Amino acid sequence: MKELRNAIGAMCAVPLPEITALHAAAGELRAAGRQVRSLAFETPRFETPRVIRNRCIEILERGGAGGASVAGLPELRRRLAEKLRDRNGISCSVLNVTVTPGERFARFAAVAALCGPGDEVIVPVPCRPEYRALIHASGATCVELRTRREDGFELDPEALGSAVSGRTRLLILNTPSYPAGTVYRRETLEAVAEIVVRSNFMVLADEALKSFCYEPERPHVSFASLSTEAAKRSITVGGFSAGCCMEEHPVGFAAAPEWLSGRIIALQQCICCGASVVDQHCALAALEMPAQEELVDFRRAVTDSAGNLKGCPVWRCSVRRADSLCFAELPDSAWHRGCSATGCCGRRCWRRFPGGSRERRNISVWRLPVRRLRWKRPPVVWRRFAGGSPAWI
Repeated sequence: MKELRNAIGAMCAVPLPEITALHAAAGELRAAGRQVRSLAFETPRFETPRVIRNRCIEILERGGAGGASVAGLPELRRRLAEKLRDRNGISCSVLNVTVTPGERFARFAAVAALCGPGDEVIVPVPCRPEYRALIHASGATCVELRTRREDGFELDPEALGSAVSGRTRLLILNTPSYPAGTVYRRETLEAVAEIVVRSNFMVLADEALKSFCYEPERPHVSFASLSTEAAKRSITVGGFSAGCCMEEHPVGFAAAPEWLSGRIIALQQCICCGASVVDQHCALAALEMPAQEELVDFRRAVTDSAGNLKGCPVWRCSVRRADSLCFAELPDSAWHRGCSATGCCGRRCWRRFPGGSRERRNISVWRLPVRRLRWKRPPVVWRRFAGGSPAWI
């Protein structure tokens, strides 16, 4: 008899990001009654704005919103195209915009519709944990380019030019970036665009955190707005989950050339038939809202947290130009001195975390990765969790 567990599907070996596994382990400890705080990552929580909730209630009370095309509500696609033209400087029409069930599906659909076995996808690191999984699922090869703290974690155009080959199909450019919080300068993007046009490959411009740009002197610049040639080779991904506090109503979008939008729509038709119609009406309500005042309070909270972490002699912590988190890094020197995770977050240091208890049982999540990873993997992998290298994610 066949052993069914030996079956190998095209996507069966997609790796679960290690940082996600660590965060899930912390959640299991909480469910078991342990008081722990995960420093792998946390999800900021703000209430969905009242106007969006009211729109959702209104739609449900009148018996639903009816159906919509797989590409999204025509009115939402039109408003998104207007937004991209007026606020981002991207020339596009309704035919270029596809509404998706969240930003993550927009990224997956773009990569899956464009890349396959034999292709290479260039990814600057640090990067979102799911990028590697998306590339692996498509059958393409991930080519990682390390960025440096000294450069603000910006991609070096010279390094990009050296990494490009005849197999390069896509560059994933995340600005504002996660987790580094880098807002790319216009001159850097123009240098990248020159390489892209000359070598003729596509760019996935992940701009899901555009709302989290804090410094007026470093404004967000959309890659597709640089030139007509850059726009022809761009897939702009965005959404409403972070900037509009709509995590319970996941809606994303992908703006791409018409030939690629058709592929994304066809893929979405086969997998999920598009975003929820109710959630799309919530997105329409979000487009009518002014800038979120909550982001001002959130920025203040991030700054205060970074100040608390800076008080610890072991951490290197910086408030970033964008994004929703502060970037705390544990240098290699701390591990070379023999510091353990528990030692670095002793009682004195733990008091510095907002809302943290002074009781030592609250730092048990710190002991978890030490026990598990030192047993299963070599120390260099543990340093990736510790932040020993700027390219740890």
